[in-house]
Amino acid sequence: MGYDPLKESLFNTQLLIKRKTLSDGTVLEEFSFDDPDVEKDLKRLDAYEKQQATKNLQFPKHSVREPVDRRQNGYSSVTLSELVEKYTAERISRKAWTENTKTENVSAFAKLVSIVGDRSIDAITREDATRLLTLLQKMPSKRGGTLSANVINKKIGMLSSLYIYAIDNHLTEYNPFKSLQITVDDRPEDAQDAYTLDELRALFNPGYFKIDRARPSRFWIPILMALTGCRPGELAQLEVDDIFDIDGISCLHINDLMQRKSRNAIRTIPISVELTRLGFLRFVDQRRQELESDKKLKDKRLFRELSPNRPKKAGAVSSWWNETHHKHCQVVRTSLITRGRVTKKRHVSLYSLRHFVQTKFRAEGIAETISAEIVGHDKGETTGYKTYAKGGQLKPLVEAIKVLDYEDALANVPVWP
Repeated sequence: MGYDPLKESLFNTQLLIKRKTLSDGTVLEEFSFDDPDVEKDLKRLDAYEKQQATKNLQFPKHSVREPVDRRQNGYSSVTLSELVEKYTAERISRKAWTENTKTENVSAFAKLVSIVGDRSIDAITREDATRLLTLLQKMPSKRGGTLSANVINKKIGMLSSLYIYAIDNHLTEYNPFKSLQITVDDRPEDAQDAYTLDELRALFNPGYFKIDRARPSRFWIPILMALTGCRPGELAQLEVDDIFDIDGISCLHINDLMQRKSRNAIRTIPISVELTRLGFLRFVDQRRQELESDKKLKDKRLFRELSPNRPKKAGAVSSWWNETHHKHCQVVRTSLITRGRVTKKRHVSLYSLRHFVQTKFRAEGIAETISAEIVGHDKGETTGYKTYAKGGQLKPLVEAIKVLDYEDALANVPVWP
């Protein structure tokens, strides 16, 4: 078969290749792993796949050949790489994927192609799918240990969606990844925990939490999350025009032009008295004045220091908060909590500010429809809560936000000058 770029790269990473010649002269090759050193090989494979995922869907070709002509075997003539190209083009044309979602899916598809080869989509068996699942369960996580069940299920779900597309378009009849996800014992809300008030006092201690005029996102995104429950990526995309008054009530708007988690994320949130006290509206006015005074300035975002091309829009703030700021404030991110005979893993991060808001709303008895409208969850079927556009309709949200009482945790936070 010669040495194509894929094989050369795999030889360079010292992955094993099993080779077998059939009676008809066809050569079969597949990748396998040295079991005693599987973690090292998995790291090499992951690094290779990430490199492949950046090459505009140029997936490896002919890494495995079928022993007989696909059509003689009744196989589809569509290969995995061809299916991926069709599926990706369809999702992009329908604007169903953000850049971040595209990158995640491409990486998952590259893993499959790299491991089982670029074969007919009908030639991928349940055994192949299970093999990939096993490798994902052994793959190291960036945080240490192995990938979580939720991450693994997400990757398998992407591959299942690929085959669902193929079935819907009459390219195949079988989905080898159907119902392959592993069981997750933890409830979704247990994936990350809310901060305690003591942790918030430490994280918002003015000795460490200071105003940085060059990087206002580090100051405002954590505060906005604590007082609105917004996602960090939503706040990172706010523009000056997304802050406005409705019947005398100052609001911020998460709109349909942003990259967002779902349609439910589009919403209008009243700005609390506490946010006003800390100088958020003054900061917005300063940004507005900068735009008016410099006509060449086209970037209307509140946080222009953040890269607009980064897949995770608030990634720079999350990294600083989760690593540097946590360390300075001596707040432990991951710990084990034992209650009686039950030991639970507790994990906190920037996202825990959003979880604190949701926990507070539940504790204070705020109606689920109101809470969902503020944090951007599914609002149910009640039409009156689908959207808020007038001051009178905003009043329930204004009252709900008042329960976000942090006692003295935010009392000493510096006020924006």
